[in-house]
Amino acid sequence: SLNLQLTNSYLSQSPVSLWSKSGNQGNSWLPGSASIGPSSWLHRVQFIATRGSSFTGDIALDDISFGLGCGCLSLNCGYKYTFDNNSIAPLIKKAGDPTGWALRQGRTPSTATGPTTDHTTGTATGYYIYLETSGTSTNEKASISLPPRGPAAGPECAVVFWYHMYGSTVNTLNVRLGTTGTGTILWTKTGDQGNRWLLGVAKIGSAPTLKSFQVTFEAVAGTSFTGDIALDDIWLTPDCCVSRPDWSKFSLTQRAQSFTNGTRVIRGKDWSAGSDGNGGPGTIIQGLAVYPTPGWVQVRWDNGLVRPYRMGGSSKYDLYLQIPPQAAALPTVAPTTPPTRPPVKGYCFPWAKYPTGQLAQIFAIGTRVTRGTDWQWSNQDGGKNGTVLKAIGTDLAGWLSVVWDAGVTNSYRMGAQGAYDLCLEKNTTLDIFPTTAPLACGYSNNFDTSLKNFTQDKLDIFDWTRQRGTTSSTATGPSTDHTSGTGYYMYIETSFPRTAGDIARLYTPYFKAGAKTCGFSFWYHMYGSSVNTLNVYVITPTGRTRVFTKAGNQGNAWQSSGNLLLGTSQLFRIVFEGIAGTSFTGDIAIDDFTFTSACCFTPSCGSPIATFDSDLDGFTQDANDTFDWTRLTGSTSSFLTGPTSGHGGSGSYVYIETSFPRTQGDRASLVSAPFYISQTTCEYGFWYHMYGGTVGSLTVAIGIAGSTTSTTVWTKSGEQGNSWIFAKARVPSTMLGQTVQIRFIAVAGSSFTGDIAIDDAGFLDGCCRVVKACGFSAVTFETGLDGFTQDTTDDMQWTRRLGGTPSLQTGPTVDHTFANSSGYYVYLETSGVSANRVARLWSRPISSNSSVCSFNFWYHMYGSTVNTLNVYVNTTATGAQKLLWTKKGNQGDIWRKATLFANQSTEFMIVFEALTGTSFTGDIAIDDITFNQDCCGKYCSEVYTPYNPFQLSVMFAPNTRVTRGTAWSYTNQDGGWGQQGTITSGPPTTSNGPVRVRWDNGNTLSYSAGVGKKFDLCRSVPLPNYRGYSSPEIAQLLYTNISVFRGRDWKWSTQDGNGFGAVTVNMSQHNNVGWVRVVFPQAPGNKENSYRMGAESSFDLFRVCDVDVSKGCENNVPLPTPGQTTPTPAPTIPAPVGTDMCQNPSQDFENGFGNYIQDTADHFNWTLKSGTTSSLSTGPSFDHTTNTTSGSYIYIETSSPRSNGDTANLFSPWFKAPTQTCSFSFWYHMYGSTIGWLNVSIATSSGRTVAFGKSGDQGNLWRQATIPILTSFGTFRLVFTGSRGVSFTGDIALDDFAFGKSCCQGCNKGPITFESGLQSFTQPQTDDFDWTRNTGRTSSFSTGPSTDHTLGTAAGGYMYIETSFPRSSGDVALLVSPKYSAPPGFSCAATFFYNMYGSTIGNLSVILRSVTSSGTTDNLVWSLAGNQGQGWTGVSIPITYGTPDYQLVFRAVAGSSFTGDIAIDDISFSTDCCSSCNGPSTFEKGLGIWTQSTTDDFDWTRTRGATPSSSTGPRRDHTPGITSTIGGYYVYTEASFPRAIGDTATLISPVFPAPADVGCRIDFWYHMYGSGQGDLKVSIKIDSIRTYTPFNISGDQGDQWTQGSALIPVGTHNKDFQIAFIGVVGASFTSDIALDDITFTSQCCPSTCLRPNNFENGISPYVLGAQGDFNWTLSSGGTPSFSTGPSSDHTIGNSIGKYLYIETSVQASGAKAYFTSPVFSGASVGCAVNFWYHMYGASIGSLTVNIINAKAILGTWTKSGNQGNSWQLASLSVPASATT
Repeated sequence: SLNLQLTNSYLSQSPVSLWSKSGNQGNSWLPGSASIGPSSWLHRVQFIATRGSSFTGDIALDDISFGLGCGCLSLNCGYKYTFDNNSIAPLIKKAGDPTGWALRQGRTPSTATGPTTDHTTGTATGYYIYLETSGTSTNEKASISLPPRGPAAGPECAVVFWYHMYGSTVNTLNVRLGTTGTGTILWTKTGDQGNRWLLGVAKIGSAPTLKSFQVTFEAVAGTSFTGDIALDDIWLTPDCCVSRPDWSKFSLTQRAQSFTNGTRVIRGKDWSAGSDGNGGPGTIIQGLAVYPTPGWVQVRWDNGLVRPYRMGGSSKYDLYLQIPPQAAALPTVAPTTPPTRPPVKGYCFPWAKYPTGQLAQIFAIGTRVTRGTDWQWSNQDGGKNGTVLKAIGTDLAGWLSVVWDAGVTNSYRMGAQGAYDLCLEKNTTLDIFPTTAPLACGYSNNFDTSLKNFTQDKLDIFDWTRQRGTTSSTATGPSTDHTSGTGYYMYIETSFPRTAGDIARLYTPYFKAGAKTCGFSFWYHMYGSSVNTLNVYVITPTGRTRVFTKAGNQGNAWQSSGNLLLGTSQLFRIVFEGIAGTSFTGDIAIDDFTFTSACCFTPSCGSPIATFDSDLDGFTQDANDTFDWTRLTGSTSSFLTGPTSGHGGSGSYVYIETSFPRTQGDRASLVSAPFYISQTTCEYGFWYHMYGGTVGSLTVAIGIAGSTTSTTVWTKSGEQGNSWIFAKARVPSTMLGQTVQIRFIAVAGSSFTGDIAIDDAGFLDGCCRVVKACGFSAVTFETGLDGFTQDTTDDMQWTRRLGGTPSLQTGPTVDHTFANSSGYYVYLETSGVSANRVARLWSRPISSNSSVCSFNFWYHMYGSTVNTLNVYVNTTATGAQKLLWTKKGNQGDIWRKATLFANQSTEFMIVFEALTGTSFTGDIAIDDITFNQDCCGKYCSEVYTPYNPFQLSVMFAPNTRVTRGTAWSYTNQDGGWGQQGTITSGPPTTSNGPVRVRWDNGNTLSYSAGVGKKFDLCRSVPLPNYRGYSSPEIAQLLYTNISVFRGRDWKWSTQDGNGFGAVTVNMSQHNNVGWVRVVFPQAPGNKENSYRMGAESSFDLFRVCDVDVSKGCENNVPLPTPGQTTPTPAPTIPAPVGTDMCQNPSQDFENGFGNYIQDTADHFNWTLKSGTTSSLSTGPSFDHTTNTTSGSYIYIETSSPRSNGDTANLFSPWFKAPTQTCSFSFWYHMYGSTIGWLNVSIATSSGRTVAFGKSGDQGNLWRQATIPILTSFGTFRLVFTGSRGVSFTGDIALDDFAFGKSCCQGCNKGPITFESGLQSFTQPQTDDFDWTRNTGRTSSFSTGPSTDHTLGTAAGGYMYIETSFPRSSGDVALLVSPKYSAPPGFSCAATFFYNMYGSTIGNLSVILRSVTSSGTTDNLVWSLAGNQGQGWTGVSIPITYGTPDYQLVFRAVAGSSFTGDIAIDDISFSTDCCSSCNGPSTFEKGLGIWTQSTTDDFDWTRTRGATPSSSTGPRRDHTPGITSTIGGYYVYTEASFPRAIGDTATLISPVFPAPADVGCRIDFWYHMYGSGQGDLKVSIKIDSIRTYTPFNISGDQGDQWTQGSALIPVGTHNKDFQIAFIGVVGASFTSDIALDDITFTSQCCPSTCLRPNNFENGISPYVLGAQGDFNWTLSSGGTPSFSTGPSSDHTIGNSIGKYLYIETSVQASGAKAYFTSPVFSGASVGCAVNFWYHMYGASIGSLTVNIINAKAILGTWTKSGNQGNSWQLASLSVPASATT
């Protein structure tokens, strides 16, 4: 048998049996599990195996682990003595001991005694204390004591320690109670205990007679030096830390101060509740002050049980506190005068105003602190500052732990008992926002008269200074202000006493932003050699965002910040942060701060501003005027009138065109959408432009919606100048509570110079709201899905997003509502999913009363593989669904509007259905859905009759927003269909009764909410429906302690007592899937039970905060409580810092998880494994890396206790986005009949996006997947989520993560394929015409290409010049590349393909344009003229090393007729244009990667020009491109005195990683001139062992530079290597040897792949396979057979180019032909083989490509059957683990 027991032998308690098994259990490893349960004591577990009757009874154990709940007690009252702070303190050595205890690291000085490592870390660097017995007397004693404690309170109080007693003469170690040698011995040990650390426990127990106690360790020396005794890791058990006062001596008020909500407690002196809580601690959930029965509290024990207990009731006291005594702050029996608080140090704030979450961030681990305003702990801090050791709430709610610089560690209150013991050491800015602030509209500050309410930070290092003229220091700061040259500005003065890093902050006043498009600008001046940094932050109640930063000298001039968007519609303020540099020349100045006009508008009326950029933004043309307004971008058509652009310099506007046929007096009227006026002070703002000699008039009028009459509120006539002017019109106060429309009425003047324009119109403050149709305002997705819900039966979900989508060349970059990156929309993310997967979004039910109900929406369908967007109408009663609208394919990078008619007179729902395309460029988005008034029938779709009065009292509680209900019969009391109101008085809780509503139009009346089962009202926000949530999501919603009440599917009678309950055991903790446990305090009898939240497809509960708007959910963003004067600030969460992907390019799990981490908020963890998983018929049997049972992988184990839907998350480190799009690949294994699903997501600051998804059995094999990594990700991490299926046969495994090679390359110079635009190439305006991007044939006959070069199809793009009319001979077209940085290597070359086919071809040339600070210089580097025949031809152009930054200019000249089209495609750059592997070394800036040897005779010398000796050495360097007369630098050996013949100088390279391929070679230029020349050698050391000398030359080689080479031997493959240049002095001083321009070939660079094989020069180095039935054939043109094979090759695209094919005319079915590559070696991350294939014919067989090594097939690609008459591209990844 095998038994598991829980023991506590230290206290002589009986073992407890936890688990037992006997008899044969089969030949397999089986999982075992046992619950230990809560306890406040230290335990051991022991396995007891009992032998059976014979030898066939072996029992084995492996992989023992403890759950997260084990080992979490706070020992030693919050501290353990490890001595790793290099100090014995606070332990106290006994004075007068001859030797005493000593602190030690590593081995003790004596042999054969004492430890070699400490116990804490197990290393020689950790500390312990010991008695050194060398030189001591026999029986000499050494004592050391713990700090005093007391009184000892619990029976299980003990001291726990680790001791080491090794040596032949070890004597005795005693543990005594007391400080002297006469104290009671608690524990003793004598003699050699072996060379190991052992655990000791000395029981103290209760000591009520002691006011305090102290523990002393006494070591007794033996007879010789081999008697060392050591101690480490000493702590006190929790029972030593429990306070146990006599609570009967305290008043109820005093007790109530200690027994509050959240206080931790244990059993007390009058305990009589049996096994409640299983002896473990618990938490008070209703304290003495709030529990209904006086003298009682309600406790939830850690095992989940909730019960009331006596704390004075019946004169009994069932509980004790479980908190550290130093922090207990027990009430005083007879309180006297409060103690005097010490002076407060540091930076203190009103901490009570901050929520716990923000305090936890402010006082994070590592924060420096001082004693604070509520400090009452005497001199515990030692008068010094300290560091936060444990965050708030880690051990106890409202407490944190601090280690003081004086060495003491303890816990302190930060919220507990309403006290705050600490303050911050350093200056920190914390904002407490007002409840309101003025709109930012119109505010500016040039500092000429004052600071205008700008304020200095009181917590920074120094202040900004207001100044005019120059600053006080020279060579820094401005000489005048920016405004006028004579006014004031603000600046930071960085002269003494400032030091580097000092900070000065300047704050604007608080403002209200209004629209998210609100922005601001300022001018800055940063001049001086030591200028540091200027930061600008926008601070809101939810945090701070840096919107501007600039560092370093920006020149002696004022510069504009440009328009900076606030990105918020909340209250805000702006802070300017100046940071001092290293000296006085670091002054930074600002001036002319101003807000943009967009700050004048608020979003309270829907879209905040009518910008007219995409349509009329809700305005309509008046049908009763003379003519219409026109929407326009750019200038109007008439001269000397109208604007040249929209307001702000871009965008569209509306205007009246007054040219013919207009006559004087003609009127154009533009009418807004209806708005409801909700404030007496209400203004409407707009920008107008009235420029021209005959401008008429512009009038703004406001009228009741639908009325033909209106009131003029603003008018202007005549010319107002050629500029946009802001104006505002006040809404008459008589229109309060009315629905109104705005009219712009323009009257034409006497001629065409009378154009009038308007732009950017909207309400200036929250004085209105959009009139809602059927309860919907515009569905903008700004705050969520706005009543829309995700389909739970489709393949995937719509994603809510702001900004651009993660994928390139698809999806929108801004939303439609605000047209910026701050607004939201919903979209379908198509990355990592297969084609034709469906996502649906449903509206809530709409009860139309008209068949002409219509709705509008905006859609965005951009990308080369966009599939389909469908819109359906679904009849609620029958479920019948009808297609209203469909759109397929790429619609361009623009938002487009659609208007549809539902044609329904009964209740219906709108369904948006999107389908994925074939790749990631298929994103589909929608935004701004609106319904017209004809959709407003019986709006309310909720049925309230099943709910009882208590439920209805919550559903219709005060402050709930409502609209008309099903029994409405009160005409327009509410103001009309779709209008809303707020409940001011709710119904009673015990009977159906009336409610009182204040409608938004001002009417306040009473209505039925269930009286007679009539419901006059409907909730504006529907009741929550949790059916769309997954189990993990519901577990997050129903967290422990959340308030709930009976819900939709309740069937438990009055088990809730018609009251609220609290969740005690959430879904992730409950034993049964889909259930939670809830306690209902008002229920009779058993108040705690389990309820369904997904089980049986039922949901028994509502969250109170989802129904009653006055309640808040903790996991939602907190909103200010109505009437609250000071909103609580929310914490600022710092963004993660990403690392370079090249630092973690791959992960094979052979050495653990590396930098990948487990999620702590999921259901279970990924497991590291080798060999098979523990379950049959699921999981892999070997890893992917090594293909053996010893290799490692990770997987999810889905056996018990896992449940269906449980998820495990694995996080990668945070990475920086690549500089170019690259890829991430991984291998997965999903084998088993009940596989769940695997998702790989990209997590960014904007949220998570699923990039890969797979579900179900994928077979018993490893498969590879690849996802794109985009430059737009910013900082990102990968999240791997595995979900368990319905049983144990659902194991999912992962292995071999790898980033592609291009993820680690910092160069993005091509290829330029023109598949999606010009790719940063530009067309200048200085030539005669432009190049044209084209696909397929050009428009002229007998000229130009028919396909592109990239794809070889008519679908691919290229650039060409069209030479048809109106072109003339000699016309020039220029195409200019972006500016590229100077080439770092000698072999930089640009390659491109051209097509010059036609009888009148002109000329194509390439110009290399050098770009320097002084201008540009053009050099012709290639030119070709005349007809070059059909087909594409490639050419390579060298770009010389030493070239500065450059551009390529493609210059095409038209010939004499239309048959002169010239085309180019596929521009690319060699590796040396981006990076030169391990070089080149030109010595222009030092030795570079080379170092001087320390074991030779002398050093190489770096110089320029000639060497000092005559008749030897070079006159200048070799490096090309150096224009200096004496040239650049080189290195040489100086052979003059004191050098002697045979002296050597050695130049050493770093150790290089193994080369990627054979052919790795070092090239260099050497100069050996002189009659006494010695030797030059190149030595190569491999693996630090073997050395080769592939190059050795002697003697005079002439007065010239000569190129040398040294091949790295084949044996270095997969071996690190190092290179040395050895110069040997010859017979005289004329033996100077020089080196320059050292480079390496590409084969030396890791991951360099073989060059493409296009078969134009044969098949080598590939070979035909002898093992096949026949061979492949090298061919060109068409194959001999009809209706099969290609007609041209892929490389050139004509009948001349070569390809390889199999001729199947004479072969039998199934015959095979093999074609084999050479052996490659050292694949790296992202290695792949790419190839083009052609499989055309009715009886095509199959093509298979295998990646193999000597042992197995590492990867396979296969295709069979007819694939069409075209070449197609395929790719097969090579595992990064492949060695050959």
